[in-house]
Amino acid sequence: ERMFIDFVDHDFCTALIENHFKILKIYAVSILHELGMSKKIKFLKNQVVFNHSAFRDYYLIRNRIYYARKHKKAVSLFHNVLATLWRAALILTFESDRPQKFKAILKGIKDGYSMNVYE
Repeated sequence: ERMFIDFVDHDFCTALIENHFKILKIYAVSILHELGMSKKIKFLKNQVVFNHSAFRDYYLIRNRIYYARKHKKAVSLFHNVLATLWRAALILTFESDRPQKFKAILKGIKDGYSMNVYE
């Protein structure tokens, strides 16, 4: 309920695993999932730059941090913070609208850490 757009599926699956449910993957089923105006780049290794709006980047950053804090026994907060910083670096290096996205990223980090985590 507190999450919007990004990491909702991760949150749901992690909650299932934490409650001893199993997740089955069915390879014969697929869904077309458009990820903005993405492009592949070579920056230390192959990367994808999504070119989402600042609105979307805010939720991506906020929810990743919130998710890691909420499921601290199941996922690594350290790993997620590094992934957040890496994603922010890619956004601010290779995407347009950098000033708006920079503000959205900072707000996402702040809000991700200040949100009340309930179990």
